[in-house]
Amino acid sequence: MQPGWRSALQSVLLHPYFIPVCFTADLCLRLAVIWLVPIDQFSDELWYYTRGVTLAAGQGYSEGGIATAYWPPGWPGLLGLLFWLFGSSPLVGQIANLVFAALTFLLSLSLASTLFADKLVGRLTVLILTFYPNQIGYVPALATEVFYTALLLLAVLVIIRGHGLARLIVSGILFGIATLTKAQTLFIPALLFAAWWLLSHDRGRLLSVLGRVAVVYTAMATVVLPWTARNYAVFGEFVLISTNGGGTLLAGNNPTASGDDNENDALVKQVPNDVVGQVANNRLATSLALQWIGNHPADFLLLVPRKIWRLWAPDGEAEWSYQAGFKYYDDYWMIFRAVRAFNQLYYTCLIALFILSTIYFVRQWRALSPYVATGYILAVYTTAVSIVFSGQSRFHFPVMPWVAMYAARTITQWGLGSETSTRTAIASHN
Repeated sequence: MQPGWRSALQSVLLHPYFIPVCFTADLCLRLAVIWLVPIDQFSDELWYYTRGVTLAAGQGYSEGGIATAYWPPGWPGLLGLLFWLFGSSPLVGQIANLVFAALTFLLSLSLASTLFADKLVGRLTVLILTFYPNQIGYVPALATEVFYTALLLLAVLVIIRGHGLARLIVSGILFGIATLTKAQTLFIPALLFAAWWLLSHDRGRLLSVLGRVAVVYTAMATVVLPWTARNYAVFGEFVLISTNGGGTLLAGNNPTASGDDNENDALVKQVPNDVVGQVANNRLATSLALQWIGNHPADFLLLVPRKIWRLWAPDGEAEWSYQAGFKYYDDYWMIFRAVRAFNQLYYTCLIALFILSTIYFVRQWRALSPYVATGYILAVYTTAVSIVFSGQSRFHFPVMPWVAMYAARTITQWGLGSETSTRTAIASHN
């Protein structure tokens, strides 16, 4: 980047009006998609919407009048509350997504600026997210991703900004809600604290770290265990959060699996799909999946690179909602395809910058706060989960604000020549 362009970009990013203008653009772009490209909900999104409607009507978390725990209740539960307050309409959920997208903007700005002690990084991060097509396209769809992404960012920020007891409790509650939204969140706090401790410059406070982890998980338990008790009361068996884990595992590990989620395999179809038998079905699916993995370890290992590829190579899956739910999609398919192609290029550049940022981290990690590794830890954990289950591009959506942060850091470090002392400024927050 030429010095003149560096100076111009820095001037834009540091302008007093940059944040309000960028935030307004972020909201307007997402609101425009909701308003101008109305969609009908389908598949998982329709399931969440319908559960929200039944909850708002006082029918409990049920499907066809039968109590269910097939998918985690966090997002449908929030939809149910909003529908009870404001009426059962997809628009209510879409406005909620808009609010969570706005929260993601503010949280990403704060996290990036704090982690790297450089407001240029924070401002460039939100600029990247503002015009990221896939982030925009998800807002009208009543899927879990937008809500979960904001939850995860907030839970981490609360811990990073201070170590007080109240912060740990609040973070634990947030992680608990996130766990009731995506069950794999259960292990994230332990993983983060372990990695932060291993990367810290002072490892002599292990008992203090364990105490903090205990506080977080105690707070999480106050959120999760009442739902577990409800499941036991309903099913007469222990179901921690949901009953879809076995089916998800089997859909990604079967004779015709190719790395993605394959529900058409003959082995998968051996499992019934009825609401009444969902606990037994989950147990059967888990057994079949583990049996297949045990009998075909080489095939399972060969799926690993395919799952990683399916997780991280493609992007732009928000288009699925418009293909299925926008009645004029066929009239404008070329525009959607063009946006998808642009999004893939945009995403590829972000991933390339994210990978380059690891070079910076490896070279300077001793001078950095261990919190700087958070995004890498979440990316690795997301990959590990996909290796076990299946690789789907939507699974990396919650990690993308972190990818944008590291991409922004790479640009400021090597493009803008930012020389802020990360270690000193981070230390001021500890």
